[in-house]
Order: sequence, then C-alpha cells, then structure tokens
Amino acid sequence: MLLVIAGLIVVSSATQAEEPVAHHLKPGMSNFEMGQFDAALVEFKKAVAETPKDPQAHYYLGSTEAKLNQLDDALAEFRLAFALAPPGSQVRQYAQAALAACGPLAAKQRQEKSSLEQAKPKSAAGDTKKDLREAEGRARAIEAQAENKVRQMETATIRIGNLNVKRYTQEDISDVRLEARDKADAIRREARLKAQANAAKLENPAPRAR
Repeated sequence: MLLVIAGLIVVSSATQAEEPVAHHLKPGMSNFEMGQFDAALVEFKKAVAETPKDPQAHYYLGSTEAKLNQLDDALAEFRLAFALAPPGSQVRQYAQAALAACGPLAAKQRQEKSSLEQAKPKSAAGDTKKDLREAEGRARAIEAQAENKVRQMETATIRIGNLNVKRYTQEDISDVRLEARDKADAIRREARLKAQANAAKLENPAPRAR
C-alpha cells in the first residue's frame, strides 16, 4: 500500500491538470514527503473541505490517515476517491489498489480493538451510578406502595352498632410506614456498600497472578 501511495505522489503532477486542485494539496504533499504526517493531515482535511468532489484530495487524506494508522478513516477516504474518480483514471486505479491493501489491515485493527475492549474491566463508575439509580427506584417504589396502603387504612372503617369506627389505629399505620422505611433503607444501604466496594477495587486493583 505504501508503494501505491508513493506512486500517486510522483504522478500527481500529471493528474492535476485533469482534476480541480485544492489550495492545500501542495503543502500537504510536501509535508507528506517529509514524513510530517500530522501536518499533512491538517492540510489534506482542508483540501477535502475546499474541494469535496476532488478524488485526489480524498486519496491524499486517506494515504495520510493510513500512515497514522487510522485505517477505518483511510478506507472511507479511499472509497470516496474511487467513487469520485473518472473510470480508467490513475487516481481511481490507485484508490482501488489502496482499498485492497488497506481493507484487511483495517479489519485486523478493528478485531484487535474489540479484543482489547472485551478484556477491559467494566466501567465501575458507570455501573455504580446505574446500580444506585436502580436501587433508589426500588426504594421509592416500596415507600410509594406503603403510602397508598396507609391512605386506604386511614379511610377504612368498620361498623359497630350504629357507629362507623376506624378499622386501623395510628399504631397500625405507623407500623406500615416503619416497615417500608426499613426495607427502603436496606436497599439504599446495600447499594452504597456495593458502590464503595467497586470504588475500592478501582483504587486498589488485585495483583495479577504470575
């Protein structure tokens, strides 16, 4: 792939007469040839913005991204260069060759990144916040159910002779609220303890077995 990239730079003067050339292509090419790929990347991105339909600009940008190991981005630019270049043109041929060379490398890079992500421990901070939210939701649900039950108890009556008497005492109602509060507090306390344990694991990870 590197030979293809170098080849296009050598023949670029012949193709520039056929395609509109962005103002930033020449300094980008100079930076590329000197191995200053970060600087070349800036210029070629400006070139693509200046002439988005110029296949050379996309090809040079893809070539630079490939040098910087940004292979998925490079593939996207090579595809654009191939699509925009006229059939049979040199740019289209180089873009096609670059796609063939870069595609397997990009696939391998994605696979390696995926393996690394899977090997990483889960984000304890993110999981902890989620666990705390879920615990708070369960606790509030218990408290809400208790209040609904209390409202029903407060209006419940029984008839004794000619009188309607409240069925439940204030002590009964207090017991319902107390039981709900204890359950809700236990859920919140368990979630906090789990969060503290996760934080401790992050600060003091277990040593790897040799």
